[in-house]
Amino acid sequence: MLKRFIALLAVIALFAGLSACIKKPAEDKAGDEQATEGEGEYSIMPVIEEKPPVIVDNGDNSATDPDAPVSHDAGDVASPDYPHDASALYGSWRLAKVLAYGSVGTYSREEAEALVGTILTFSEDKAEVLTDTPSDPVGTIDNPTYAETEFDRETFYAEFRTDFPSVVMAYDTLHAIKIAGEGRATGVVLFNAQDEIILIAGGTFFALERMVKCTVE
Repeated sequence: MLKRFIALLAVIALFAGLSACIKKPAEDKAGDEQATEGEGEYSIMPVIEEKPPVIVDNGDNSATDPDAPVSHDAGDVASPDYPHDASALYGSWRLAKVLAYGSVGTYSREEAEALVGTILTFSEDKAEVLTDTPSDPVGTIDNPTYAETEFDRETFYAEFRTDFPSVVMAYDTLHAIKIAGEGRATGVVLFNAQDEIILIAGGTFFALERMVKCTVE
């Protein structure tokens, strides 16, 4: 009788152990679900993008302004339709910023930045252009001739040794005007946007904005 009782207790203990093993995965699963729900109490810190440094072009090491708008690959955007003849150039323009420094240039960063705020004027009788000489950066061309032209990617690189994206231009072609005169080297003006031009001097690219006269009634 005692042996049967002990055997019965052993069977009961065995079933109890099996029941505990069967319930444990379910309990673990519930615990996992609870842990997953608890994760919602933690906030994920947003990734803060730092301001990029000056970008260096892989082709010729020309640096671009990180604040400038991002350009597309050259050749995938049609040139905008705005006036780009000599008469569209007439008037006064303020040098707003330095766009890019060529790999080989005559202007240091300090010399180029010092020209920000310079005002240049173009007319039928006179053209003020930037020169390649930092000690004498502004030159005057009397009785200038204005020749309209345009650059595609290949001709632009051949002339200036840098690509369109390096100076934040994304057009398949660029309208330009070459300015010539006696005793002075030719100046080149690029039409980048409405009321915005680019001058190249000493391997450096400068952005200029049109100045508009305010009339008082």
